[in-house]
Amino acid sequence: MFLTEQLAGLREPEAPSFKRYFYLLENLAYVKSFNICLELESNQEIFCKLFKLLFSIINEKHTAKVSSFMLDIMCPLITEADAVSQEMLDVILVNIIEPQKVSCKPTIL
Repeated sequence: MFLTEQLAGLREPEAPSFKRYFYLLENLAYVKSFNICLELESNQEIFCKLFKLLFSIINEKHTAKVSSFMLDIMCPLITEADAVSQEMLDVILVNIIEPQKVSCKPTIL
């Protein structure tokens, strides 16, 4: 999905174009744009890709606002979904449960 790919620009907070990507993240969080995907049959595939990306790019250089906006996007996708796939659970749990969490980059949580 185009928007998911664009969020990869958040990887480097020092990059000149970071403000543009932050603006995109902020607006996606406020408008809850990804929530419309809940109606799609392939929503779990879209959400897995999004979650993998967000978990892979967040790091200690990011501000609390960045992680807060990421959580604002992610949480409703879990809580409002009719079901959560095993793949989606794996993506989430591998980033928040020991010992795997230790070997991963700093996560949102």
